[in-house]
Amino acid sequence: MRGGAADVAVESKRTLPGLDTSLSLHNLPWPTPWTALFGRAGDLHVEIGFGRGHFLLDLARRRPTANIVGVEISNRSLSAAERDARRYGLSNVRLVHATGQSALAHLFDEASIAALYVHFPDPWFKTRHAHRRLLAPPTIALIASRLAPGGALYAATDVAAYARDIDRALGAAEGLVNAVPGPDRWRSERPDGVPTKYEALAVAAGRPCAYFHYTRTAAPVPPRPVLSERSMPHVALCSSTSLPAAAAAFAPHEVAAAGCRIHPLDVYVGPHSLLIDTVVIEPTIEQRIAVLVHPRADGAWVVGLSTIGQPRATLGCHLAVAVVARWLLRVVADAEIAGDALSLDPAARALLFRDDPAMDGALDGSLDGSLDEAPGGATGAATADEPPSSDPGAATR
Repeated sequence: MRGGAADVAVESKRTLPGLDTSLSLHNLPWPTPWTALFGRAGDLHVEIGFGRGHFLLDLARRRPTANIVGVEISNRSLSAAERDARRYGLSNVRLVHATGQSALAHLFDEASIAALYVHFPDPWFKTRHAHRRLLAPPTIALIASRLAPGGALYAATDVAAYARDIDRALGAAEGLVNAVPGPDRWRSERPDGVPTKYEALAVAAGRPCAYFHYTRTAAPVPPRPVLSERSMPHVALCSSTSLPAAAAAFAPHEVAAAGCRIHPLDVYVGPHSLLIDTVVIEPTIEQRIAVLVHPRADGAWVVGLSTIGQPRATLGCHLAVAVVARWLLRVVADAEIAGDALSLDPAARALLFRDDPAMDGALDGSLDGSLDEAPGGATGAATADEPPSSDPGAATR
C-alpha cells in the first residue's frame, strides 16, 4: 500500500519544489487528497489532455489561488509542461500521467472539481473506435458526478460530427445545464485563455470550432464513488508436487470475466517459487503484474501479488490471482485449496470455484484461444489535445 496523504505532499515538495511530475495513476492514493498534495486549500481545476500545456499553464497564471491539475498520457507533453512550469515559476500546478477516464474514476472524489477542461479530444472517427471517445455519455456522467454544484465543464472540438455528438450527450446528461448565453448550443469563439496547439492549427486551417460550457446543477446525480483499492488477494494451495514441475505445464492463455481481461503471458521459475507475468486490463486501468507462487512455512503454496511493478490491488488483480490458482488446480493432480485460506473479491472467488470446462481447457492449453465471458474494457480513450494512439487504424490529426 502507498503512503498517506502527508507522505505524498512531503514527497512532492522534496523532489520538485512546488511541482511534481512523477505523479501517476499508479502511485497516487485513490482518491487523491489534493489539498494535502498541494499543501493548501483551493478550488480544484482539472484539464484532461493538456498537450503542450499552453492553456494549462496560462490558467495557472490567471488563477494563482486555484490548485491546477493537468492529466496527460504523453510523456513528451508531460516533460514539456514540467519544463515550462519551472521556467515560469508556477507552483500551483500538478501534472499526472493517466488517461482521462482513469483519473476521473480513481483520483477525484465526487463533487470535488470546480472546473474541468477538455480541449480538442481525439475524435476517433472510425465506428469501431467510437467507444474510446472521451466525451461520450458514460464519461460525461462521470464528469457530472465529479463536478461540485456550480462547477463548470468547458469542452471544445473542431470536428463538426463530434460537436453534434457532444451536444447530444451533454444535453441528455443528468446534473448539467448549458451555460452558453442566448439560443446557441455552443460558442464559435474561445471565451478566454490561450489557444491550445490543435486549436491553433484548426483556426489556421479555417476549420470552425465549437466551444461548450456546461455547469453542474444542485440536483443529485447517480452516485459514482471513487474506485478505490481492495485488500491484497491470495489463495493457499496444498500439493506434494514441486513448483518447477508445475511450471512445465504452463501455456499462455486469456480469460475475460467481470468486465476484465486477464492474460498470463509467461512463467519464470525460481528455486522455490514461480512468477507469472500477467497483463490485467480493466475498464479504467491496465496493469502488467507478476503473480507470485511461493511456499509457506507449512509447505502450502501461496498465490498472490508480487511487489514487482507496484501493482494496485484492483478487481482485475484479484481475478488474476484466481486465474493462476485455478490453473494450478487444473494442471497439478493433487493440488487443493488449503482449507479456507483465501482472500478474494466475490467475483474472483466465483471464478475460482465455478464449473467451467471451457475455461479449464483454456487454462491447461487443451482449448486453443481465449475464453470470453464478457467484453473486456479498454484502458480509456486518448486524452484531449493529443495525437491519437499508435493504433494504425486510428485517425491522424
